[in-house]
Amino acid sequence: MSPFGRNSQNAALLAKANKSATPPPSSPSSSSHKQPPSTPKGSKSSNLGNGSGNGSGNRSISLSSRSSPAPSNRQMSPATPGPSSSMYDATGLLSRDFETTYHRQCRTLLLAFVAAARMWEEMATFDGLKWAKEAVDGWEDVHAANKLGQREAGTTRQARGPASATASRAQDKRRALELDPRQAHDPILGPGGLRESRLADAVSRIEAAHDGLTTVMERLNKALTKLTTASDSLRSLLEEAAQRKGLEFVFQDPMWATWPLERFVERTSELASQYRISTQHLQLLVPTLIRSGEPPASSSSRPSDEATQRRSKQRRSAYESWITLPYLETRGSQSLLGFEAICEVEVGRWKE
Repeated sequence: MSPFGRNSQNAALLAKANKSATPPPSSPSSSSHKQPPSTPKGSKSSNLGNGSGNGSGNRSISLSSRSSPAPSNRQMSPATPGPSSSMYDATGLLSRDFETTYHRQCRTLLLAFVAAARMWEEMATFDGLKWAKEAVDGWEDVHAANKLGQREAGTTRQARGPASATASRAQDKRRALELDPRQAHDPILGPGGLRESRLADAVSRIEAAHDGLTTVMERLNKALTKLTTASDSLRSLLEEAAQRKGLEFVFQDPMWATWPLERFVERTSELASQYRISTQHLQLLVPTLIRSGEPPASSSSRPSDEATQRRSKQRRSAYESWITLPYLETRGSQSLLGFEAICEVEVGRWKE
């Protein structure tokens, strides 16, 4: 069957359905308006759509509307280029899902560096200062104990006049034998006297300070090794990332917020240099705090008061230098506290 015959058949079925639904026209001339048996598809669809025939005035369905539906008014928004907002978490830092291996390794090494640096500062500030002060006080007690009885001894020598030292010792021995055994020795200068007991206590404090400072320096060197290893590993990570990810990734692209990898590496390297110099400086202060700086006991010459005061001043200066740590920044952006504050806002999941 040709397309024109199929269309005429469809039109006849539609007309028959409309006649059964509406009453027939009263005028006999309505037969002259019957649809021709075959009409072109375009004219038939226009007549049905416009309602030009008498029998099709109430129809609202057209074949053309069935064959070609109206286009949808829905507009599709084009995809916007650039990073998606889901790349960043609620704090504005790079989301965990978008972190690379270099992000995770960098955060791990930064945490290790900060932990070792904090251990170094705590050891130097608390235990180091404790034993340094103990050494200074121990030597002060030694000098104070040596001064006990000196004034009385000087007065006795002036009263005796030009008598020889041998005669004086013999006379003291006779007097001691005449006394009660409990009073045979001077309670201050004699064996077991006040000066001897104070000297023993002072020497014990100095020995304890020596052992304490030795332990402190060992722990400081261990902490220095850990933070230096973390700093060197960060630099190796930068070199590897530059080879695999490109120079822009390590020098320009921010890791989590604004700092690229290169800035973290440089800051840890600067801090590691401060701790290295400070460790060497404290190592030089230990002998000044522990040693007497006086001639050996076998030497015939005794140290003068000026030499004793000079050594005491040097110990006090070493102790004050230990307090200030002149080669280590303890405040500001260049210090460990400043670097930790930066990591809290620049490193994603720093406290996790």
